[in-house]
Amino acid sequence: MVEWLTSPDLASLAGMSPQRARKLLMQFSSGQREPWRGAALIVRTTHGRGGRSGRLYEVRLGSLPPDLQLRFKDRYGEAPPQLGLG
Repeated sequence: MVEWLTSPDLASLAGMSPQRARKLLMQFSSGQREPWRGAALIVRTTHGRGGRSGRLYEVRLGSLPPDLQLRFKDRYGEAPPQLGLG
């Protein structure tokens, strides 16, 4: 089951440019962002190809706004994971 989406995946899902999605995730990662579309995104950084110094940003699927979680489920047929509150 997919739990984390890359910035290009988020861009495709939300209908925004990949650059805008990456900037959004960078802002959440550094704590400089208020909730986006009513959701406080959970973002992690990983190392791999591309990005600045190989830094990639990923967002937790379960932290996306509900409409995007449903859109993901409709596209890929997977239910988004539920986050625990504690």
